[in-house]
Amino acid sequence: MFNKINIMKTLLSLLASVLLSASTFAQLSVKPAANNDASYIYVKDEVLFVQGNIDLDENSASTTEKASIYLRDGGQLLQGDDSSVNSGYGYISIYQNTPDSDAWDYTFWSAPVGDVDQSLSQTGNTNFGATRFFDVIDLTNSTVNIPINSYDGIQSPMQIAKFWLYTYTAANGWSAINDASSVIPGRGFTSKGLGYTNHDQTYDFRGRPNNGTITAPITNDAKNLSGNPYPSALDLNAVFYHPDNTEIESFKYWDEDHSVNSHYYVDYVGGYGTWIPLGEDPGGTNPGMYTQAPFLNYNNDGSTGSATGNTGADYKRRFAPVGQGYMLYGSNTGSITYNNAQRVFVKEDSGTSDFRSNDGSPLTNGADEITIIPTDDRIPHLRLNTYFNDSHMRQLVLAFSNEATDDIDRGFDALSPMDADSDSFFPIGNMKRPHVIQTVNFERYKHIPYTLTLDVRTNVVVNLTEKVNFNEYSVYLYDNVEDTYQEIKSEDERSAELQLLAGLYEDRFFIAFVDVNRTQQLAAEETKNQVLEDVDFFQNNTAKQLEIANPEGYDIASANIFDMSGKLVYMASNLGNNSRFTFPTGNLSDGIYLVMLTTKENIAVNYKITVKNR
Repeated sequence: MFNKINIMKTLLSLLASVLLSASTFAQLSVKPAANNDASYIYVKDEVLFVQGNIDLDENSASTTEKASIYLRDGGQLLQGDDSSVNSGYGYISIYQNTPDSDAWDYTFWSAPVGDVDQSLSQTGNTNFGATRFFDVIDLTNSTVNIPINSYDGIQSPMQIAKFWLYTYTAANGWSAINDASSVIPGRGFTSKGLGYTNHDQTYDFRGRPNNGTITAPITNDAKNLSGNPYPSALDLNAVFYHPDNTEIESFKYWDEDHSVNSHYYVDYVGGYGTWIPLGEDPGGTNPGMYTQAPFLNYNNDGSTGSATGNTGADYKRRFAPVGQGYMLYGSNTGSITYNNAQRVFVKEDSGTSDFRSNDGSPLTNGADEITIIPTDDRIPHLRLNTYFNDSHMRQLVLAFSNEATDDIDRGFDALSPMDADSDSFFPIGNMKRPHVIQTVNFERYKHIPYTLTLDVRTNVVVNLTEKVNFNEYSVYLYDNVEDTYQEIKSEDERSAELQLLAGLYEDRFFIAFVDVNRTQQLAAEETKNQVLEDVDFFQNNTAKQLEIANPEGYDIASANIFDMSGKLVYMASNLGNNSRFTFPTGNLSDGIYLVMLTTKENIAVNYKITVKNR
């Protein structure tokens, strides 16, 4: 639109329609007028997109309109060029709120802005400190928060308690911030709320807007506190599948019981929920999968204590709102990358009980529009709640996708926090690692291993709390010691129930979809394993064909090839019992494909191939 602009307050009424209907700029400079009148851009319920850098000067002569850009009613700022460096000693102003939070309650944050202290004499992204939180007076006027040495934050005038300001990395543990500007862009931090009664507290982030490439640490089998580092929403699907971010295993969110009014660690009631994307979906609508946090008590040494029987809420997590903090959980140690391509304009749901959820309204990144996926188009899945002696609950999700296997699939399976004394999980892989979310390729007679670990004699009840696009099948808990099937039903019906002594129950219980004799099932699985062992797959990219060796002469009913979106790209049927088959792949795009081979006895075996035709 413009190469560079300088907008004065006196021109705002004239330019308002331009800014809000076509708010895209190559570069943006906002400085006070020659006569020191305040100059600023006011963005309401819209996105302001700047391709290049932003240069801002504070309206120092004004007492009530000091910021250069005001983002209000969900207004957000997006930038395009990752190499552009923001500069100046002016700042943006963007709100975030914490409903139902008071001086007792933690919030996990990540700052969208950095310090603009003129003594720093630097450009680009800067560190954040508690003094970048401002207390809202009116739409353009806010006063700086003055952190205090107290356990309890004060609501008015805003004074945040420094005692609860911490960052966390697996390498250094919890590190106090106090009132220093020491929070590196891309790192998360904690604070507690203000006042002694529940209220909807609004915070005004004022500082230089973060932009471009930002990195954060990640550690194998450990958490690091991070979060959305931008003054816009962040697409966690794009973050997860960025080529530099293969170390991410899952995102974990702290949730707690806000009715507990205590600062003592042993009184805390809360836990971590888990989110994964369930498949790469660039610019798309797949909401991913979230399991609610089980609320636990904690011991003085930081370990988990007894369970409470309560859980957190079910939040929408794919699009992290402004200010959202979360724990990155790693499958390897290194660093992950945030960049502008992961930023989107998604408005929050102001009617929810927690600032961390979104309403799924249309989003834009530049000029593109996306509509959030309808509920009935979600990936088929089952949400299972396991209750232990009426003391606590563990929520597991079993999902179904042609992209998944029975082994560990990154983005489709998520490790369990295993933070309860008695627990349930899906054991996956040779090491039987405990998972809270598992995705498999559905087969009618498949049995999914389900493990219990109990610290005392326990009455275990398993309920089915959500069943999405899976209504044609019943769900059973199979016990291969008793050779019994119990149907898993909703919480208002009598469901699968067990009386078990303390111990680890591996290879005994399974989630099943048909009530059949387990001996027959084992025979079918043994036959399938034998077919998989005898049949050999080879993707010959030189000859541009898939080659399948069938030395035992199995009668092959069909061979189908699917792309990673689940689309059928090749189909052949009634192939017979030849010892060798070939299928052309020269017309396929480069990528990973799933081959499904089915015998006349309805035994299906799967194999992933990588096609490279260039």
